[in-house]
Amino acid sequence: MQLYNKDFLDFLASIPDYSSTIDEVVMSLSKSLSRFAPQIKIGKIDFRIDSQPSMFEPKDNNNYYMLFCSKDGYEHSKQITDVFSDSNMPGNIMTFTSFLPIGTTWSEEDEMNIHIFHKSLFMICSRTQLNSLVNKVATQDMLTGILNLNTLIRLQPKICATRNIDQYTCVFINLKNFRYVNLNFGSEIGDELLRKIAHRLSHMLKEDEYVARPGGDNFVALIQNERVEEFLTSIFSIRINISTPAVSQVFDILVRAGLYAYQKNDPIGKGVSNASLALLDAKKSVRHDYKWFSEEMLQVSHKNKHIMDIFPHAIECHEFEIHYQPKVDATSTLCGCEALVRWRRDGQLIPPDEFIPLLEKNSNICTLDFYVLEEVCKQIRSWIESDIPPVRVSVNFSKMHLHNRHLADDILSVMNKYHIAAKYIEIELTESSAYENFESLSAFVHEMKSHEVFTSIDDFGTGYSSLNLLKNLPVDVIKLDKSFLNDIPNSNMKDTIVLRSIIHMMNELGIRIVCEGVETVEQKDFLLSLGNPVIQGYLYDRPLPAKEFEQRLINKQYSILGNT
Repeated sequence: MQLYNKDFLDFLASIPDYSSTIDEVVMSLSKSLSRFAPQIKIGKIDFRIDSQPSMFEPKDNNNYYMLFCSKDGYEHSKQITDVFSDSNMPGNIMTFTSFLPIGTTWSEEDEMNIHIFHKSLFMICSRTQLNSLVNKVATQDMLTGILNLNTLIRLQPKICATRNIDQYTCVFINLKNFRYVNLNFGSEIGDELLRKIAHRLSHMLKEDEYVARPGGDNFVALIQNERVEEFLTSIFSIRINISTPAVSQVFDILVRAGLYAYQKNDPIGKGVSNASLALLDAKKSVRHDYKWFSEEMLQVSHKNKHIMDIFPHAIECHEFEIHYQPKVDATSTLCGCEALVRWRRDGQLIPPDEFIPLLEKNSNICTLDFYVLEEVCKQIRSWIESDIPPVRVSVNFSKMHLHNRHLADDILSVMNKYHIAAKYIEIELTESSAYENFESLSAFVHEMKSHEVFTSIDDFGTGYSSLNLLKNLPVDVIKLDKSFLNDIPNSNMKDTIVLRSIIHMMNELGIRIVCEGVETVEQKDFLLSLGNPVIQGYLYDRPLPAKEFEQRLINKQYSILGNT
C-alpha cells in the first residue's frame, strides 16, 4: 500500500494537536494504531525514550512503551528499528521498533514505509516532549520540580473556587546558612539537599495547600489557617540524609520564616510580598525564628526603598561625611583611627545601621567604600600640607569587594592619586569574609602586604575558625569583637584566660590587637593588665568630624583616670 493515503491522514488526524505529556500522546497513539498498524504490516511497535541527566531532568529517565501488539501475534526475529536523536533536547534518544505480523512478509516498499512511519511517530512524540518541557519551564521550579512562584500566584482562581483566600496564611521560608553547604560540600550536594527539602515540604501539605520555590534557598507555602502551628512545628524539625559515593551526611535543617494571614480579597502576590518582609525581620531577630507581618514592616520597607533610590544622588552631592574614631595605645597616646561614614541629609544624620545593611545587599556598598577611601585620602593630604602629622586610618571594605580581582590595584590607585604613603592607610575587612571567599581574601592581603599597606580583620572571634584564619592569613591587625568586653569588670576566670591567651598569641605572632567598644576605665585597666592592646571606644572619644579630630592630631595625649 502507499503510506500517504487517506488511512494515514486519518491516523494523523486522530492524534490531538496538543498533548501535555508523553503518557497522553502514547494513549492516543495506542488507540489509533490498533486500526492503522495492521494496514502497514506491523504486528507490534515498541517505543523507548532514554534521557541523560540535564538541568531539566536531574536524573536518568528511561521509559518503555508498547504502542501496539496484534492479538494474532508477531515474528520475534523479524523487526525494523530506527533510533532518533532530538536536537531540541540534547541527550534525548527515541527508539522505535516494529515487528512483522505472523504469516506475512515485508517488501522493500513495506520496509521503507515503516521507516517513514517511525519518523512520523518521532516527530509526534518529539513535539509532545517539547510541549511538556515548555509547560514545565513555565510552571515548575526546574531544580526541585515543585511549583515556581509565578504559577503559585496564578493559582488564585483555582484556590478561590473552593476556599476563600482569607482562610490561608502565606509562609515564606528561608534556610539558615545554606551557603555554607555549597561551600563545604559543593553545589551538587546543595542542589540535592534542596530537592529533598522540597520533597519533604510537599509531603507536609494537606489537600488544597501549596508550596513553591521562588529561587535560591527560599520556599513559599500557602497553608490553611488552622494548620499553621502544626506546619511551623514540622518545618523547624527537618532532618535530611544525603548519601552519595562522595558524601554521607545527615543535615539538620534550620529555617526562618515570615508569615502573613491573608485578608478578604487579597491577591496571593501581596501575601508573598508581606511574608517576605516578615522574614527579613525574623532574620534580624536573635530570639525568634519566625515573625508575623505588621504594617510597621511595610513602612520600614518603603523607607528602605527610598534610601536606595536617593543613594546615587547622595554620593554625587557629597552628603556622606567621614568621622574618625581615635585608637589609643597603652600610654594613652593617639596612634591611629577608624574612618566611619555618616549620612547627613536635609540637616539630619541618618544612622549607619539604617543604610549600611541595605547597601551591602548590592554593589552600592562598594561605591560607598571607595567614596570613603577617597575622602580619607583627600583629608590626609590636607593634613600633610597643613603640617599636621596624620596617623594611620583604617577604612572598612565590604566582603563584596573580594569578587573584584583588581581590588588591590583600585585601592592603590586612589592612594597614588593623592600621594598617600602606605603607612597612613589600613584596609579593614570582617572575619566572615574569610569563610566565604578565603582564596580571594588571601590574595588581596598578600598583595597589600607587598605594598606595605596594613590589613586588619574586624569582629575577630565571632567565627568558628579564627585561629586557623590567623595561621593562614598574614594580616597586620586584628580587632577583637566587643562582645569579649560585655561582662567586664565581672568577667570570670575563663574569660580572663581566653583574652590573655589571645593577646599573648597575637604578640607572639607579631599581630597588633585593637580592642573596640571600650567604654569604662575598668575595661581599659583590665585589658592593659593582660597585655598591650590598642584601645578604641567611647572611653576616649566618639567618632569625631574631621575638624574635631584634627585637634586630637595636634595634641595626641589623652588624660584618662585609671592605673595608667
